[in-house]
Amino acid sequence: MSTLVQVTAGLAAVIHVLFFAAESLLWGKPAVTKTFGVRRDDVETLRLAMLNQGFYNLFLAGGVGYGIATDSIAIVGTVSAIMVGAGLVLVLSKRSAALGAAIQGLPPLVALVGIAVL
Repeated sequence: MSTLVQVTAGLAAVIHVLFFAAESLLWGKPAVTKTFGVRRDDVETLRLAMLNQGFYNLFLAGGVGYGIATDSIAIVGTVSAIMVGAGLVLVLSKRSAALGAAIQGLPPLVALVGIAVL
């Protein structure tokens, strides 16, 4: 597996761990909910959904980490494609979420391109 793929997929994993922390561990903190554009009145209503979403992100990060550790292009490619797909769903659902979608989707997209080209 190329260094480009390892680095960009690894970056994607780190980003997804950070999303896990924000969504599952830090949810409800004013800075976090402001970042996600959530009104204070809606924080408790969304708590369980965000906890679940955060753990999805953690599991995606773990999948990429396992793929890198075992030098499995198939695993890294599959999980990276899922990350890109989630980013696409985000931006297609809410155009104003383009920055979040880019943060979430560009590193794994570069990893996929690296897999395809190298």
